[in-house]
Amino acid sequence: MNPRIRVAGVLLDDEQKVLFIEHQKNGEAYWLLPGGGVDYGENINEALIREFSEETGLVVQVKEFLFVVESIAPDSSRHIVNLIFLVDKVGGKLTIGVEDRLKSLKYLQKTHLCDMIIYPNIKKELIKYLTTGKITQNYLGSRWD
Repeated sequence: MNPRIRVAGVLLDDEQKVLFIEHQKNGEAYWLLPGGGVDYGENINEALIREFSEETGLVVQVKEFLFVVESIAPDSSRHIVNLIFLVDKVGGKLTIGVEDRLKSLKYLQKTHLCDMIIYPNIKKELIKYLTTGKITQNYLGSRWD
């Protein structure tokens, strides 16, 4: 088994709200930044642009790298390396993707992030970035919760 590489984008609206996508799996609802897996032979920027479009209908431009966070299951059955980037919208229309697990899209205020189930759990770092515009640490370690 090899680690899965997942890319995700932080897209801000005019009010500094962050776009999240609600997933539902095995009866559990949770929120993720839009994105997905990198295909073999696809570079990270291409993967993020493709995945963002598939999940949200939006065309984005990748701006800057923000965080890397690993998600390793306690039983080692899954290992995901999450690469998170700031993105800008350059086109498209906000529309939920067709995959069954995708339930809704929502721009969330930083004050609401604490109450949400977000995977991987980067709430604290994301709120700090949205508040200060600064990142003090890019590698956030392993977070399965």
